[in-house]
Amino acid sequence: MAVIENGTLKGLVPEKALFAVNYPGYPASIPRAVETLGGKEAISKARSSETNYIELRFRPEDPYAHPVFGELHGFSGLLLELSVAQDKDKGDQIVRGEITAKVDQSYEFGGLADYQYISPVHVKLEKGRKRRRLQDLRSDQGGTADTEGEEMMVLPPPLFSVKDVPEELVLQPSELTRASQRKALLCQQPWE
Repeated sequence: MAVIENGTLKGLVPEKALFAVNYPGYPASIPRAVETLGGKEAISKARSSETNYIELRFRPEDPYAHPVFGELHGFSGLLLELSVAQDKDKGDQIVRGEITAKVDQSYEFGGLADYQYISPVHVKLEKGRKRRRLQDLRSDQGGTADTEGEEMMVLPPPLFSVKDVPEELVLQPSELTRASQRKALLCQQPWE
């Protein structure tokens, strides 16, 4: 175990190796961050698979949330645990650091998040209001119909974008522009 006191390192760096996840956001808590990564089972499955990708859903409880993918990269770092204590004699604060492990791999989220469709929170309230309005309209028109079985359908597209990694696009001129340029070259007069 390596300890840092007063700016100097004492001891040996531990052999224990860990991996890191460079989370692309500010989760409310560590359990919430683990939940958005699919839970401990999904993380261990991603670590043991050969694809080297981990999936992150910012709202795992929402079936319409699109994932963001993180790729495994080599990394060279140390996990440092800091603690602050009060010196009883002097009243000063003592900062103590302990290197607990090496970090040799990291999941990086370099892509773009797809457009996210957020379903409304108050869907049930809105359904009730629409049902009452429909019943009022139908009763005004003299018709009687059962509207209890009607359900509101939400059908967002499965993906809005095919790509999640930005890339440089080179736009080619259209065929119409090329044809007009060729025609202008053919029609040039000899004295031009």
